[in-house]
Amino acid sequence: TPTPPLKGRGLRLPIVFDPVMVATSGDTLADTATIAAFERLASVATLVTPNLAELATLSGLISGPDAVKRAAIDYATRVGTPVLAKGGHGPGDQIVDWLAEPDGNWTRWRHDRIDTDQSHGTGCTLASAIATYLAYGTLWKSAIVRARQFVRLALHDAPGLGGGQGPMGHQMVRLDLGPGVRLNQVTVPMRGYAASRDFYALLGLKQIVDTDDHHYARFETAGGATLSIESGARLTIFFECENLDAEVERLQGAGIIFDQLPTDQSWLWREARLTDPAGNVICLYKAYENRRYPPWRLPDA
Repeated sequence: TPTPPLKGRGLRLPIVFDPVMVATSGDTLADTATIAAFERLASVATLVTPNLAELATLSGLISGPDAVKRAAIDYATRVGTPVLAKGGHGPGDQIVDWLAEPDGNWTRWRHDRIDTDQSHGTGCTLASAIATYLAYGTLWKSAIVRARQFVRLALHDAPGLGGGQGPMGHQMVRLDLGPGVRLNQVTVPMRGYAASRDFYALLGLKQIVDTDDHHYARFETAGGATLSIESGARLTIFFECENLDAEVERLQGAGIIFDQLPTDQSWLWREARLTDPAGNVICLYKAYENRRYPPWRLPDA
């Protein structure tokens, strides 16, 4: 769907309003007068992104079944602006974010919670990432999806500084998300598992994936690129795309022939394959966090 109309007093740019009132730590960050002004700010924004405690203060409605959804819809209707209720403060093993629109429509996203205390600034990061994607011209719901992925990757990549609620690893999310195609993965054939594994380990790569029969392994470099070794494979160069299906459609329109159209794989990547003029195998794909942080990532990696 199109991004909501721009309402910012004649400014021709989207405005993401993050009503910073209650931090992840529970600390109150805004006084009563500031909170009272938030509704006026929300009414000129493109999107409002409160956490659950902030939504409760703004709407006063969080209680009972579907409370977050009802509160978000109520506040979105009141200010005439879509509201993304960030669910990181909620209970349970899943993070549930609700997007409420002024007309009562809603969208829900669920993801397994990442077990970490290195989560300082998650809400601000999400709002900033959404604003960045909107500035790129990304449609607003796609911007939310990609921003959520950015936050998850930054949580995975947290450096583990200090003894309390530490910072996220924003700087490591370089090759996982962003406009254009990104060369971030290569698969090379191997003849002997132990020899290949030891060779790439000696080069300084960190093994992150293995298989029981040792026909496949994946390694991560210091810069965030990955390299896989696989028995019987051909050398394959991988380019990750934000919108794989649209990119394949664009290339087909330019006359490119694909050997495999976009297909969901059991290893949680969506892939399309083709061959370059010299006969090299090229894979366009989308994996998000499942390239470096699949559910089966080695526990000590």
